[in-house]
Amino acid sequence: MTVLDSAFNLVHANGGAKAVAPRIEKRPSSLNHELVGRGSAKFGLVDAVKVTQLYNDLRILNAFAAECGCLVLPMVELEAGEADDVMLSMADMAREFSELVANAIQAKADNKVTANELARLKRDWAELVSHGQRFISGMSKQHEAGKPVPVRKGRAK
Repeated sequence: MTVLDSAFNLVHANGGAKAVAPRIEKRPSSLNHELVGRGSAKFGLVDAVKVTQLYNDLRILNAFAAECGCLVLPMVELEAGEADDVMLSMADMAREFSELVANAIQAKADNKVTANELARLKRDWAELVSHGQRFISGMSKQHEAGKPVPVRKGRAK
């Protein structure tokens, strides 16, 4: 699915151009033209971000990433107190990495990688990335906590 198809589907899943346009400060007819690619109207990045955030719907972002050969990975947001577990996250990350390496060596042993081996490696990789994001999120929280209150994220003037 293309980025424009995804934008069209997102808007129409939320009431169509008439419902969405006022919320992103556009005229419904303009938004509709942009979504169907009529004339010179273009659905831009700023509008894509607005509707993505407004409806908390990542379909445009995922389509954009897929068209560029990439994958979107949401950042892990830790709850209060979870930042203390960064060393545990690091240990989990190290364990996941060792499992990934062991499974990769096993898969390559016969110079063939089966579908099951590839699926296992993809799961291992996803787990490693997840633990890595959790680790970075915890370290970021500790970094923020170490700053003086007036300069913490969202409070700087």
